[in-house]
Amino acid sequence: MSETAEVESIYAAALERAAAAHTSSEPSMVFEPNESYGAHEEEGFDEAFQTKVAALLLRDATFLARTEGLISSKHFDDVAHSIVVGLVLEHYSYYRQHPDMATFVTIFKKAVAEKRIPEDLRPAITETVKKLYQKTDISNRDFVIDQVAQFAKAQALAQAVLKVADLVDKRKFKDVAKIMQDALDVGANDDIAAYDFWEEINARSKQRAAELAGVTVVKGISTGFRQIDELLYRKGWGRKELSMYMGAAKSGKTTALINSAIGASLAGFNVMYVSLEVACDVIAARSDANISGKTMRELVQEFEKVESAISGTAARAGRFVMHEFPARQFKPADLRRLVNRHRQKGIVFDLVIVDYADLMAPDHRSDDAHENTTEIYTSLRAIAQEENIAVLTATQANREGAKAGVIKDIHVADDYEKIRICDVVISINYTDEERARGECRLFFAAQRNQEGGFAVRVKQDLARMKFITSVLGIEPA
Repeated sequence: MSETAEVESIYAAALERAAAAHTSSEPSMVFEPNESYGAHEEEGFDEAFQTKVAALLLRDATFLARTEGLISSKHFDDVAHSIVVGLVLEHYSYYRQHPDMATFVTIFKKAVAEKRIPEDLRPAITETVKKLYQKTDISNRDFVIDQVAQFAKAQALAQAVLKVADLVDKRKFKDVAKIMQDALDVGANDDIAAYDFWEEINARSKQRAAELAGVTVVKGISTGFRQIDELLYRKGWGRKELSMYMGAAKSGKTTALINSAIGASLAGFNVMYVSLEVACDVIAARSDANISGKTMRELVQEFEKVESAISGTAARAGRFVMHEFPARQFKPADLRRLVNRHRQKGIVFDLVIVDYADLMAPDHRSDDAHENTTEIYTSLRAIAQEENIAVLTATQANREGAKAGVIKDIHVADDYEKIRICDVVISINYTDEERARGECRLFFAAQRNQEGGFAVRVKQDLARMKFITSVLGIEPA
């Protein structure tokens, strides 16, 4: 086929696609740079779908990454939606990171302070954000992505046809081919986007400059204690990472996990706690004690004060959802389905806690215990990466570790592969004297992205299920 015939073929195909898109019974999103959906209501998505798109941009990192360049704040009829989307897209363009709720609150307040957002719009936007986070359905993400991509392509093709009409008459076929191919290439980004090291230095520098200037750029999921967050590379539990507590039997691993769940939820993050050892009502009772400051023995007698404390705290917290399953039956595939099932209900988790991974079953059981362990832990880390969440679990130390003054990575029970797979490993250590004083040492046994090998001495109140009440200091192991 000659160059002329090939270009004319592309041009004809584009005309057909553009015409088909405009006569389709499917709803279409108008991507005119200076016009809103309302200006073309017969072609544009309705208000409900616009709300869904805004909520997905605000809450779903994968949706934001895959629709980059296809959506503009000008595409929203509602002023509050337009402003919210604009802030999200601006932050993503600048930092190349999806803003979690805590980060969004910070950039929203900053925009108001800089008078980029009129003060009189603040209440309406605050209420809109609350609805987008708490009440808007964000199910069928892939379908929405397809709709956005399909009709973005249709608009690009329609605009390209107008641009090339004169070029065809002038037989400038190379220019025609490029314009038409660019339009045909419009679509959703791949599930796994490439990271261009050399090109992204500017974004990395912006992040570092913001941290140096004291601007809050939240990276991780808070542990509930700022001093501990600061010792972690991600400033908390890392998204797309697997972290783990390690300790001897009855050392407080479950209490540590519960406190991590509460701390993250109180920081505004959505948390799912999967227990394979302790019933949900016990996890809930321990959480009641932690938040209310009552001992486990006082929960019944002081039930009214406990309820008041929980009710008063709930308004400022993220979701905290619990599940319990039998040990040795719950698999990584079950966890993935559970995460997706909640997503269908509109809940996007930031932190998933499994109490604990050693009690899981592999998706594909082998006669080799080492292979089973590797599959479980590798699958957990894969879920963290695929869903852009932090996953936290716990594991046992072996007998030598239980006797040691400091439990190190070599003391992990059963299989050292756990240490290799996990990004962060923190061991729980104490002597009889330390336990009597209500203290323990958290030894940073392994960190993938920075140095470990130090211990944090903390004060505890285990009677009230408080794994950490204060940080006493940092010391070498």
